[in-house]
Amino acid sequence: MKRLTTFGLLALLPLTGLEAQNFCLRLQTAEGPYDADRCLVTTLDESRTEALRRDTLTVTNHKAELTLNLDEVKEATISFLRGETATLGLYMPLVPGDTLTMRATADGWEYGGSEFYRQAGEIKSRCNALEAQYRQDMTNTTDTAQRGIYEKFRTDYTNAIVNYARQNPDAEGVVAWLPYAMGDAITVIKLLSARVRKESPVAPLVQRTLREEEEKADRMRELEKAKAGIREGAPAPDFTLKDIHGGDLSLSSLRGKYVVLDFWGSWCVWCLRGMPKMKEYYAKYAGKLEILGIDCGDTEEKWMKAVQDNELPWLHVYNPKDGTVTTTYAIEGFPTKILIAPDGSIAKVIVGESDDFYALLDELFGDER
Repeated sequence: MKRLTTFGLLALLPLTGLEAQNFCLRLQTAEGPYDADRCLVTTLDESRTEALRRDTLTVTNHKAELTLNLDEVKEATISFLRGETATLGLYMPLVPGDTLTMRATADGWEYGGSEFYRQAGEIKSRCNALEAQYRQDMTNTTDTAQRGIYEKFRTDYTNAIVNYARQNPDAEGVVAWLPYAMGDAITVIKLLSARVRKESPVAPLVQRTLREEEEKADRMRELEKAKAGIREGAPAPDFTLKDIHGGDLSLSSLRGKYVVLDFWGSWCVWCLRGMPKMKEYYAKYAGKLEILGIDCGDTEEKWMKAVQDNELPWLHVYNPKDGTVTTTYAIEGFPTKILIAPDGSIAKVIVGESDDFYALLDELFGDER
């Protein structure tokens, strides 16, 4: 393959001397669950938070095609829609000079085209079989058994990628599956040949992915350490973040009253679903507690818009991408609500949108009305 690439999930490394080439996407849908009347290709920026462009393809006679002139690999999501219903969404790097063919079959989508995508397609074929077995296993099973079925599927899915890399260490197309390795991207990278990792056109992708995965592993170790301090009765760590008006707001400035730290984001469906009841209880116990919303994972613009659109009346601060407060408080899921007592100690940690949180507030303040 005569190309230089970067990895869509990662910040691009400096590359020079690149000439723009055409990337071509050719689709073939089919009657059934994989049929669609439109395809949306969203090319993302390096942070994956903003769209650089959106291309909507009309599927005619089960076929559609898109050509983009690119001078570097771009990260994209490819979504299929039937009416107003999205039937599938997936991630795929768009490689200049290459052609990606996607064909719907009874077993799922097949990838082909240039060598990079042909190799990625071999992994896809293995994963299609696992997905079909997973759907079958999840049919007519108990809620208790579903967790075990999912964990087995997750392990088998990751192993399919790992085993392909082990059997094909010189296959550059493996890199397209690093985001799907479910925590084992470092293992996959170490299985790739030295040429792929250090000398091939996709080497910058691999090295950058490795650094990000190592940073993620470091953060997980930091989270494990932080968990020891985030427990009921322990002092709540102080922090200072920018509020929605641009000023500094410290947790310690709220000492003397009950405070709910609400770790959320506009991208979090369950966070947004819980807002109406949060507003109800904020009004119900007005003056008895304060809520401090801590936005995570948004741009500042999206954060401010979400606060305004949802009419959230409590205090708000923004945790930037390089912020440490989520690590300090060992946040692993969203939403997470942490109740801080007037003396600054942690009273309760509740992960997920749960009625337990509101029952706790009723227990604390119900008799005072």
